[in-house]
Amino acid sequence: IMKNIILVLLLACSFSGYSQSLKYGKTKADSFRVQINSWTGMANKDGSEGLWYQDTLWNLMGWLGGSASIDSIHYSLDTGRTWVFAIRFPGGARHTYGFVQNKGDYYVVGTDVFYSPMGKSDVWRMGNSPRTWTNINNSPLFGNRVFQQVVSLDGYMYLLGGQNTYTGASPTIFRDVWKSA
Repeated sequence: IMKNIILVLLLACSFSGYSQSLKYGKTKADSFRVQINSWTGMANKDGSEGLWYQDTLWNLMGWLGGSASIDSIHYSLDTGRTWVFAIRFPGGARHTYGFVQNKGDYYVVGTDVFYSPMGKSDVWRMGNSPRTWTNINNSPLFGNRVFQQVVSLDGYMYLLGGQNTYTGASPTIFRDVWKSA
């Protein structure tokens, strides 16, 4: 297992056998050609986030289909073959939330319409492991939104776009960018 490499896996649509991965380093995404594992011990889910942290692979929250997001955090010591339940995320169930590393800390930003009809915007910082989280902002100025993206650049976090809901006839699409202080 390679140390000191940050590995972020977006486990998207895993129930259909499709997943996307992003690895910081020299490997390009188009070089992912070998399936190394199929998992047990954790339900198929999408909209979750993956994290390589202290020689352990973590999977954070997600959606099982239907109308319920989940709040479970699992870990794997064998690169994803088997998963063990660790904790329930204290901020509640969520999927398609923002997940970013900034200044050495990891953050969860917002949630989705399966948590509440208009989503919920809050910001959580990971402690010394994916088992510990602190709510650092329960009502950020960018307001409730879903499907936003969050990135980190030069010590700041940026929240991009999203929409106010994905239910109903005509959601409001946000074409804005917010920067952390």
